[in-house]
Amino acid sequence: MEASELRNCKRILVVGNDGSGKTWFARKLSEKLDLPLVHLDKEFFRKNWKVTPREEWLEKHRQLIAQEKWIIDGYYPTTLKERFLCADAVVYLDVPNLVCYRHLLKRNRQYKTENRPDLPEDCPEYLRSEQFRAIRMFNKTERNRVYSYMKRFPRPFMLVLHSDYEAKTFLKELD
Repeated sequence: MEASELRNCKRILVVGNDGSGKTWFARKLSEKLDLPLVHLDKEFFRKNWKVTPREEWLEKHRQLIAQEKWIIDGYYPTTLKERFLCADAVVYLDVPNLVCYRHLLKRNRQYKTENRPDLPEDCPEYLRSEQFRAIRMFNKTERNRVYSYMKRFPRPFMLVLHSDYEAKTFLKELD
C-alpha cells in the first residue's frame, strides 16, 4: 500500500505485541497526519496501575471509538473487534519477539524515573516477568486473531510492518 493512501483515513488503529513500537509509531503518525492520539493504556489504567471496572471500560471504549477522528494505540483483545470495525486503517506491527524485548528494556531504562506520557499519572515503569511471558505468548495466541480480523473485516487501508526499519521507512514516505 502507498503511504499517501493513509492520508485519507480518519480512524487509524495501531496494533501489535507489547514492545512492538505501537506507541512510538502512533505518536509519529499522529504528528504527521494531525489526528488525535488515544493511548488505550492511559484510558484503561488508573493511578497506581488500577484497572478500570469492566462495564465502565466498555462504555469508555465505545465513546472513544465513536469519535470522528483518531489514532488508537493499543491491543486489548476483548475490545479489538469493535475498534477494528470502526477503523478506516489498521497498521499491525508484527515484529519479532527479540525486537519487543529490546524495546521493553529500552522503555524501562528511559522511564525508570519519570512517568510515561502514554500512561496515567502514578503508573511507574517497572519490569515484570509477565511482560516477557506475554510477549512470548502473543505470537502463539493473538497474532492469529489480528490476521483473522484483517481477512474477515478488510479495511480501506491495511498494512503489516515487520521491523523498525519498515516502520521508519513508511513514516518517511508520508513526508
